[in-house]
Amino acid sequence: MKAGYSMFLDRRVPEQRLASETGIYEDDVLSLATKLMPDHGVFVDVGANIGFYVCAVGAAVAPTGGEVIAFEPVASNRRRLRKNVALNRLGGVVTVVPLALGAERRRLVMRRVPIGRAANAVGENMFSAWDREDVDRHGWPSEEVDVVPLDEWSHSLRRCDVLKIDVEGADLLVLRGGMQTINRFRPIIFAEFNPYWMRQIGQTLDDVRRFAQGAGYRVARLFGDRFLPLPPTHADSDQEVPNYVLLPEEKSAALPDGLLSP
Repeated sequence: MKAGYSMFLDRRVPEQRLASETGIYEDDVLSLATKLMPDHGVFVDVGANIGFYVCAVGAAVAPTGGEVIAFEPVASNRRRLRKNVALNRLGGVVTVVPLALGAERRRLVMRRVPIGRAANAVGENMFSAWDREDVDRHGWPSEEVDVVPLDEWSHSLRRCDVLKIDVEGADLLVLRGGMQTINRFRPIIFAEFNPYWMRQIGQTLDDVRRFAQGAGYRVARLFGDRFLPLPPTHADSDQEVPNYVLLPEEKSAALPDGLLSP
């Protein structure tokens, strides 16, 4: 990859095939996430998938004593994630945790997108009746996983500087299960807030705005190649997979030039 790390990729998966051809995977977001990591910092990746962020950030922070915690509940993704961690010799930097995070402790059935379409999985808690029928009709494989709130797990965290969440629309559920951790460490938060899957459980971008306001965070969205303040009337379409960053108000002065500028 052009950012300086290596990946074993499955060319049957469109986004991985594109990454193999271009050497690029969300480099605008990865570059900022890496810049925001302090020496000896801890990067927590929720929904690590096969490890693009884990390996890119891990390779960048390894020389400074940094650490990456990678949550990935889906077994097939986790196997590829471990393989990519080993490929980049990051075994001493990355800890892989075989759990999903959410608002409460539970068992959850995940449905994996068939090979050739994506390497993602979606919890059945996110499905509308139409989604469930469609997924069953197309034969998405299922896998039962353990879900825990971040607050129940984070007693083992020494710090959390950047928290990245990519969980197919369940990002706010992860945040709500981690409020004590967020209030304790005040991490910078990257998330997608996938509009389609959020809508299936009655959530919108307004819920993100309310969460951020209540927690003392500012919200920026990636527009083109820059993160800019979220306009008060902006809404994403179901076809978009947007990238957002939530920034603690008290850390705004230390942000890179141009980020969240008016």
